[in-house]
Amino acid sequence: MPSLTIRNIPENVMKKIRMRSEIEKRSLNSEILLIIENGLEKRTVSRSNKPVSRETRTRLWKRISGKWEDDRKTEEIIDDIYKSRRGRFFS
Repeated sequence: MPSLTIRNIPENVMKKIRMRSEIEKRSLNSEILLIIENGLEKRTVSRSNKPVSRETRTRLWKRISGKWEDDRKTEEIIDDIYKSRRGRFFS
């Protein structure tokens, strides 16, 4: 698993992280990972309605290409996709 070193953390931020980790009875590492995960989730959700460039879409599709596993037939998957779509472009 990759690791990361963060330098120059302001003392007031470090105190808050220590306090949270003590209150939640987690290690500093676990607390920091949770903070990062929660922050990324919020940013991803808040940005989900913003347009994504063609280049970014292509890069993301290439990253997940060939990794999808599903026991359903192709027609069932397509039907489920159409049923879940909303908005002016989908019916």
